[in-house]
Amino acid sequence: MKIDTSIVEIYLNSEPSVKYSKHWVYFLIEDGKHIFLEPDTSRIAEVTVVYSQLMLICQNFRFLNTDLIVDIFGDTSTVVQNVNVLLVVGCPSMYDAMVRHYNNEQYIIFDLINFANYLTQGYNLNEIARNFLTYEIVHVLINNDYPASNLDYYNSLNYIAFHEGFAHLLSFEDNMTDFTPTDEHNGYWSIAKSRLAVALQETNPQTQQQYLVEANSGKYWDKFAAISAFGYLISSIKSLKSIYNQGWHSFAEKIYHA
Repeated sequence: MKIDTSIVEIYLNSEPSVKYSKHWVYFLIEDGKHIFLEPDTSRIAEVTVVYSQLMLICQNFRFLNTDLIVDIFGDTSTVVQNVNVLLVVGCPSMYDAMVRHYNNEQYIIFDLINFANYLTQGYNLNEIARNFLTYEIVHVLINNDYPASNLDYYNSLNYIAFHEGFAHLLSFEDNMTDFTPTDEHNGYWSIAKSRLAVALQETNPQTQQQYLVEANSGKYWDKFAAISAFGYLISSIKSLKSIYNQGWHSFAEKIYHA
């Protein structure tokens, strides 16, 4: 991975934030805004620990579900080597990890003060970082195999479901081949599938746009295209490579008729 530590190193050296507060990342957190929160220098010791851990995780990155990823995508080493990771401070708490595009490059961005909050709450930083990195790199791998743009409503639903279904499944937790869904999981997948069925029949342009937003936004289990696809794929865990090779066209229809 290509890891840019310039911002966090300025912070860790107790240098003034004016040296990085106008960095492009703070103009892309939200569209049309410059958002920068003055970092708390009393947390330098905590951030130092997080920094060391994240560097090791990135430098020695292992996907969740490596066996499935290798089976589906083959050799991923070149893609992983070229992933841009930016370690920062100064983002609002809801932006602990995000992906932004700048100068035709994609960046995976971690705010280390926000990640330090996970440590104080007892979370496993390795699991969180591997989950996020797996999710985002799977998207890169799918984009490489199946680039698409300017899709109509129906094809957009198919493409979102395909992309997000594989990304959610492969990053949910490790060893998904041994995963046993609970009644709660099945309930989420059933509701999502029902919403997908309704969305596939929608003809009103304004409602269609709302469905495209809801297909993969909001609370985790409410993203109906992503979650219905997740459920479909987990029920077909031994056929993932075949399903992937068939591509995204009519993928939502496959979920609906499963």
